[in-house]
Amino acid sequence: MIKIIDTTNDFINYYLENCCKKNGYIIWDEFYGKRYDKFYKKIIEDLKKQNINIKELFNLNELDLIKNLKNFYEISKNFINSTKIVENKIKKFIDFDKDIKIFIYLGFNIYAGWATFFDMNFVIIFDLLKIKELKWTTLNKTLGLLSHEISHIIHMNLRGDIENFEENEESHFLLYTEGFAQWFGEKLVNENIWYPFNEGDLNWCQKNVDFLKKEFLYRIEKNLKTYDFFGDWFDIKGVRMTGYFLGYNFIKFLEKFLDFNSIVKLKDEEIKYYLVIFLKEAEDVR
Repeated sequence: MIKIIDTTNDFINYYLENCCKKNGYIIWDEFYGKRYDKFYKKIIEDLKKQNINIKELFNLNELDLIKNLKNFYEISKNFINSTKIVENKIKKFIDFDKDIKIFIYLGFNIYAGWATFFDMNFVIIFDLLKIKELKWTTLNKTLGLLSHEISHIIHMNLRGDIENFEENEESHFLLYTEGFAQWFGEKLVNENIWYPFNEGDLNWCQKNVDFLKKEFLYRIEKNLKTYDFFGDWFDIKGVRMTGYFLGYNFIKFLEKFLDFNSIVKLKDEEIKYYLVIFLKEAEDVR
């Protein structure tokens, strides 16, 4: 069911063979463009959509790439071991018969994991450079990240609205889908791996859950941006990715009175309705 395409060893060898002769970006472009053209096109198209200068970005990150070459082998190995664990869990937990391709590469330090659908396949793309920067390198952390991204794939498939799932960036939908991935990922591995957080950040979220609820409610009521709840580029009071924690608690809230199939297939207006109820549980701490 899961096919791993791990480019780590081959890319590092190709890079070392050519780094004294060619520019680093040209080496990257040649390697991935010729050997993995479909994945290459998908990654490049996404970067261009974000108006990112691809050559400049690679050049900015090349020193980190060089300094960490030996570390990437270990991270890659942990992903392979994590995949074996998760694949066995999926078979026992849910009827899911779709193939998933996992593409492990060294790239641009933009996203650690990206669950998507293209070329008629469910695909998860992992960038080891970003994963190294975030320190999600241990077996426990890679297991948490992998189970999270696979949960996105399962959710996408069960909902049957792949295009909307990938393109919908509205605040309520992001909180719902990221929360589901964290919640279902926990079920897959039978433990809650808060891979985005260190212990201090998780403690802060637990102590400030009412504040997070109130802040998110205020933002959506005023139609304000909530991007600092998501991704590792932004933060709420110094803590990144608080939307994962808040979304997880939202799904736990839904679990009290909805069955699994109902949670999975909530319609847009239903998500908004239940989310407001959940957020209004908070004390007035804003």
